[in-house]
Amino acid sequence: LTKKITNWIKKEVEGRFGLVINCEKTKIKDLAEPKEQLDFLGFTIRSEILEKVPWKKYCTIQPSKNSLKKIKEKIREITSPGNGYKPIGAIVKSLNLCLRGWGEYFKKGHPSKAFSNVNAYVDERVIHFLQRRSQKRYKKSQSSETWYQEIRRLKVMLLTKKVFVKA
Repeated sequence: LTKKITNWIKKEVEGRFGLVINCEKTKIKDLAEPKEQLDFLGFTIRSEILEKVPWKKYCTIQPSKNSLKKIKEKIREITSPGNGYKPIGAIVKSLNLCLRGWGEYFKKGHPSKAFSNVNAYVDERVIHFLQRRSQKRYKKSQSSETWYQEIRRLKVMLLTKKVFVKA
């Protein structure tokens, strides 16, 4: 059955569309198999079992580990000590621009775990960036305020699936 489907797809793609399939890179994966997943265009696609209904499976689409690694590298680059001379507003603006683009691309599927992971990483990096900005530590606007509130006051974007919160 797999050979028949493979030959049909190859005939259609190469014949009708005039494209060439790279046989070394092309793979057929059975997502019904346990722990089988497909990484494609920055997404990880896999089949999972519902906890409440164990006989049903559903397809999850979420950002791949490589995509998370790349966005964290970009966040690290923006909040690096080498950018300590830039105004905080400029850092927040470039950080928000990066987060908005990444979030818009990956908001399809089930990105909430990845989004909360990135949000926590952004908060951690911004705190460290503010604390090492100069010889004196960054002073929060109110002494009773938490770092989380201070980051929201600076308008650092939060990633959520439906709406991007600027705080």
